Amino acid sequence: MNFRYKSYIKSNYFKSFYRENSESIFLNSSFCFKNSFFSEKFFKFCTFYNIYSRFSNPNYNELENKISLFENFKYCLLFSSGMSAIFSLFINFLNFNDFFYSSINIFASTINFFLNLLFKFNIFVIFINFLNYNSIYSNIFFIKLIFFETPSNPLIKLYNINFISYICSKYNIFFFLDNTFSTFILQPLYYYKIDFVLYSCTKFIDGQGRILGGIIITNNYFLYLNIFSFHRFSGFSITPFNSWIIFKSLDHLILRLKHQIYNSYIFLKIFKYNFFYLKFFIQVF
Repeated sequence: MNFRYKSYIKSNYFKSFYRENSESIFLNSSFCFKNSFFSEKFFKFCTFYNIYSRFSNPNYNELENKISLFENFKYCLLFSSGMSAIFSLFINFLNFNDFFYSSINIFASTINFFLNLLFKFNIFVIFINFLNYNSIYSNIFFIKLIFFETPSNPLIKLYNINFISYICSKYNIFFFLDNTFSTFILQPLYYYKIDFVLYSCTKFIDGQGRILGGIIITNNYFLYLNIFSFHRFSGFSITPFNSWIIFKSLDHLILRLKHQIYNSYIFLKIFKYNFFYLKFFIQVF
């Protein structure tokens, strides 16, 4: 098993006059400007700058830079939760009477969102088995987007990312992938052609049940600007404190994952010949 991680890179970008060792927390809601001319330019969005903590904050910037570094993706955005990231992507890139593919083996709240909320916007989901390639081709010309989780939550179903990426490229379909259950350590995705990769920080990235958070990453600048414009006004922003907590959690993510895999191995060794357990779901990388 190969672990790909860059936690040894510790970068403290925002040292203040007090020369702190750990990164500071910027809990303020807004920021000052040198004069009214710069204020006007920044509010007109002539450049990326810290303006208002609904969409820009130094804590957001340092976490986004760290996630982009780990993933080898160019652009990253933070959300208040994983579901808010999913909501933003689907509402922003799907229109009235659009259809999309999804696996049924996904998070229950996501299924509820597809069936009960997107349905009100006349956006329809088609649940298919991505292990059956014939089912993928059945309605491919009517599909706007493909979404699934691999490994899935909670049944740990695995799908062929390379094949789905090829299908999406061939038929000009958006490809969204939820990588929460394997993280960028166990399943790096930078060499696949994926439009957006999603994470729920509540699971392994924080790993200690303290915060809510969501992450989306992409290599496409125009898609990034599209979702950033929506994110700027939607209010689905993470708090600076939660962003700081996630930033510090990344320092020991590799240790937590190693211990989890080792403990799972010991568990299977102990209960392998216990006939009271009929079936195990094993996640293999």
